[in-house]
Amino acid sequence: MTRRRPPALTALLEYIVSRPPLATLTVGASILALLQLIGALRQYDPRFGWLSWLVPFIPPFFITRIAKRINQRRAEHDFISDAEPLILLSFLKKVDLASLKRAHPEMLSDSSNRHLGEPLEVLLSEPVLPVRFWPDPLDREALLLELLEQWNPEAGEGRLRHRLVILRTANGQEQSYWCNMVLRRRPDGRIKWQAILMAYRGFDDATGAEVKCP
Repeated sequence: MTRRRPPALTALLEYIVSRPPLATLTVGASILALLQLIGALRQYDPRFGWLSWLVPFIPPFFITRIAKRINQRRAEHDFISDAEPLILLSFLKKVDLASLKRAHPEMLSDSSNRHLGEPLEVLLSEPVLPVRFWPDPLDREALLLELLEQWNPEAGEGRLRHRLVILRTANGQEQSYWCNMVLRRRPDGRIKWQAILMAYRGFDDATGAEVKCP
């Protein structure tokens, strides 16, 4: 599974939190530094003294939030990494056609390379299912519009189920997929967009059963 590299500060904080001894040292050092800062401010105005009561809670609050984000990412990683279908995960600030068109994937299943014939790093640098993979570019916009129709702002969720799409791989081969998409608002306000595409070749004439790609 491949994901986009987070900003430098975010990556540093996640590195610290993922190592308990370093996280403990960071929390302790932060508390001491804040107490020193408040002590210096009290020399100018004694009213700053009450802030010292908040100091023991501030660093743990941020550490807990970062740890929760790491745990969510690990859970998403475990679900996506070895999946056979083509799975893409992105995050939006708002739900509209323009945002969907330009959103880049944050995570990709390792199978994305086999399905689309492009290195994962290239796929991460482009919008979700970019136009070049569609035999008819208008089909991508039509799919996104259908997803928008299912979005319920009050519930903070929208689902598009069993939508048949045709994609063209980097080598020019066309492949049909059953596409399922989910939009869901997270507690932090961001919108999680997950797309799962299962390839298939049609139906067996004798049995009528769906024939999936190997």
